[in-house]
Amino acid sequence: MDRAREEGRKAGPPAVGRGREEEGGKGPTNSWVGLKMRKGTFFSNTNPFSTLSFQFQANFKTNSSQFQTIQSTADSAISSLSASQVRSGHFAAGFADGSVRIYDVRSPDRLVYVARPHAPRTEKVVGIGFQPGFDPYKIVSASQAGDIQFLDVRRAAEPYLTIEAHRGSLTALAVHRHAPVVASGSAKQMIKVFSLEGEQLTIIRYQPSFMGQRIGSVNCLSFHPYKSLLAAGAGDNGLVSIYAEENYK
Repeated sequence: MDRAREEGRKAGPPAVGRGREEEGGKGPTNSWVGLKMRKGTFFSNTNPFSTLSFQFQANFKTNSSQFQTIQSTADSAISSLSASQVRSGHFAAGFADGSVRIYDVRSPDRLVYVARPHAPRTEKVVGIGFQPGFDPYKIVSASQAGDIQFLDVRRAAEPYLTIEAHRGSLTALAVHRHAPVVASGSAKQMIKVFSLEGEQLTIIRYQPSFMGQRIGSVNCLSFHPYKSLLAAGAGDNGLVSIYAEENYK
């Protein structure tokens, strides 16, 4: 924690402005890696190289808004984002070097946690999320190398649970907001669903049919926030599929 706070101090105060240009005279880029909303707060990184930006609606009645930029204090690009549904102002970021960081927009230091749960691997973090329920201290991080790491930020930077979900082809991660499950997608046309204890609950594979293939190379996943529904997007054919439990009504 102390090291994280020290790195946050080195970054200096955040720049605040409306339509602020980035360094070098260039306007904000359109490289949107993540967009998360929490109580009117929108988190995104318009500049993937070490700058984390967020916009929040200060007053919905007057339609006023404010832009604020936080330096990520990292040497690599941001590859994933997730906002806490329990602690307002907390969000997690995964980076291309395999590291993860947690920020608190209300804290003067901003940066409150740093870890490298995927070491010694250095593949990028393709998905990150806060665990379901009301515990704001547990996060899940998935690496392109195929591993999913479970961390408790109160204890240590080392993960307390590791799932070797895929072999070097993990492309997407989804964490259910309330149910104790996570899902991972693979470039090898496969989706797996796990419990928070690491047990594999189900697997969805490529299946041809007379209407065309049902699943392609998965590049995004998302759970319904309250129901047992999982949506998957395939980048190679533009197909969006929705999966449900067998007894779903």
